Parts: sequence; structure tokens; C-alpha cells
Amino acid sequence: MKNPFVQQKSGGAAVAVISIGALIAGFLVAAAVGVNEKADTRLRSLGGETVTMLNDPTIDIASKYEQALDEIEKLRKSNSEMADAASKGDEISLQLNERLQEALQFAGLTEAEGPGITVTLRDSVEPVDPGFVIDNAIIHDQDVIRVVNELWNAGAEAISINGGRVGPRTYVRCVGSVVHVDSRRFASPIYIRAIGEPQTLYGAMVLPGGVLAEIQETDSQMVELEIVEKHRLSPYSGPTSSIIATVPQEDEE
Repeated sequence: MKNPFVQQKSGGAAVAVISIGALIAGFLVAAAVGVNEKADTRLRSLGGETVTMLNDPTIDIASKYEQALDEIEKLRKSNSEMADAASKGDEISLQLNERLQEALQFAGLTEAEGPGITVTLRDSVEPVDPGFVIDNAIIHDQDVIRVVNELWNAGAEAISINGGRVGPRTYVRCVGSVVHVDSRRFASPIYIRAIGEPQTLYGAMVLPGGVLAEIQETDSQMVELEIVEKHRLSPYSGPTSSIIATVPQEDEE
């Protein structure tokens, strides 16, 4: 005869096992539902287009990835081409700026620095003998012009007269004992500074029969010549604009 107590115990254990299994199954279902809810929340945060792509089995994610890589490569190539173009543009700008500086320097519109010579012309202070031509003892505009021309001819690259740079429109004229240079008036002495190869400029100034030799025939003290290691000349400050003269235009066909 079976023990009722044992049977009851065995039946209780079975019921307990079934209850535990039901509990575990219920937990797994609840967990799955929670995961799905979290997944839905995550997908909603990614945006509609992304959700559609992930849920649409007809869309090949790998191909979309490859297309994105292609677009990135195109952007990189375009950026590289633009960088090269900018670099070439900088080179062209640099060359144009160099040409501009050369033109400005040639026209005397920039400061100039370099070795050269200084020619000083001054009126004579010697007593005048009877019958002496007084004009010969005074520095005139022709003297200044001839010295400047000799310096240009000897290879001078920049010249100034009493601090004023000699430019394309510089003029020198004499009014009495005063020398006018570009509307500025100077009395003796006149300082002519030139930048160039010093020995060549000096040699041109001391030629026998030259302009300085003629002036020194009256008084050797009227001329002074000095080699200078470095001049620094200011830019030309005279007029540069044109009213009458214009650049000719090419005839249209």
C-alpha cells in the first residue's frame, strides 16, 4: 500500500517543478518584450530613413556603404584638386608681385639700398679776380643735369638729389643762384647720391675732360667725390598720374 504522505509529497514536487517552469517561461517572455521595446526605441531615435533601411530586406546595406566610401573618395579628390589650384594661384600671385616690385623699383617708387658714390657740388668761396666770370663760380642746373646723366650712363640704378629721388618726370632748372628740383629749391651745396657699382661710378666721374673736371678748373673745392658702402634712398615723391598721355588700345577687328 502506497504511503499517502509520500504520494502527496511527490505530487507537490511535480506541482512545484511545473510552477517554476511557468515562472521562468514568463520571465523570458517579459525579457523578450523588453528587448523589443528597447530596440524599437533605439530605431525610432535613429530617424525614419534609417529605420526603413534597416527594416527593408530589399536594401543592400553593404552596397550603401560602398557608395558612401565612393562619395568620400570623390570629396577627397576634389579637395586635393582645389588645394593644387590654390597652390598654383599662389605661385602666379607671387610671380606677379615680384614683377610689380621690379617695375616699382625701376620707376623709383620704392626705397633703394646699396653701395655707390656721393657727388657734392658747391659754389666757390674763393676771392674773385678782376675780369672773372662770376657765373663760373656758381653751381648751375646744367652741372647737376650733366652729373646725373653721367651717373646713369655709368650704370647707376638709383639717384637722389638732396634727398629727393630722381624719377621719370624729375626736372632741374636754375633761378639765379638757386637750383630747383621738382619744385623744391636748393642753395649750394648740392648732394647727388647714386647706387651702383662704386668703382665704375667713381671712374666715370673722374674722367679727364668730364663734367667734374670742367667745374674743378674754376675751383677744385667746388667738387667732392666719395665712395659709400651703403646708400638708402627714399622713393620718388613727384607726380605719377597722366592726363593727356594714355595707353593705346588694341584695334578691334
